[in-house]
Amino acid sequence: MPRAYPQRDIGRVSVVTAPTSAPIPTAEVKAHLRIDHDGEDTQLDDYLSAAVGEIDSPHGWLGRSLITRTLRLTLDAYPPRIIYLPGPPVTAVKTITVRDGEDNTDIIFDADTAVDLINLMSDFTAEPALIWADDNIGWPSDIKGGVDSMRIDYVAGYAVADLPKTIRQWLLMRTGELYRDREASMLGIPSTRLYHADRMLDGLRVRQ
Repeated sequence: MPRAYPQRDIGRVSVVTAPTSAPIPTAEVKAHLRIDHDGEDTQLDDYLSAAVGEIDSPHGWLGRSLITRTLRLTLDAYPPRIIYLPGPPVTAVKTITVRDGEDNTDIIFDADTAVDLINLMSDFTAEPALIWADDNIGWPSDIKGGVDSMRIDYVAGYAVADLPKTIRQWLLMRTGELYRDREASMLGIPSTRLYHADRMLDGLRVRQ
């Protein structure tokens, strides 16, 4: 395991496969807000989705993946020795593809077919997670470099049941705010944000 980590080199991150469920069921949101009818379920789901979007990886300020999804990190240069995978928790690398000098796409790692030309090493306990090629092998020398040099598809996020309670509570509170204050202001009175609630997540925020 390497001890000295170089400057982080994080490329472009996109979602390949989105989460298949919300982090909190509608019934739990309604219970939190003491709503006993079904007339606003769709609107509540939209408010919850907006709250998730504020903090969820890859674009939210928490820098953490809430519910399991597949992300893709695209590097636009020859890869550094150690690559950081944004949006923890990372649980698996699925594939790594590279572009060679003749613009061919080569698979150097595929978990499903047991292809591993680099003896991939990893530390998923780090945040962001780390991967690197075996020092005795290294990344392929014929990677072309430039735009779209390497693509890494990986699995990140929690199972719904494993989502940290602090994140669940923040989502409930933020959804409640959006439900309560449906406009930026009412009759000239600005809506009130519980900014102190954001401090709840300080210990979970991922510093890139």
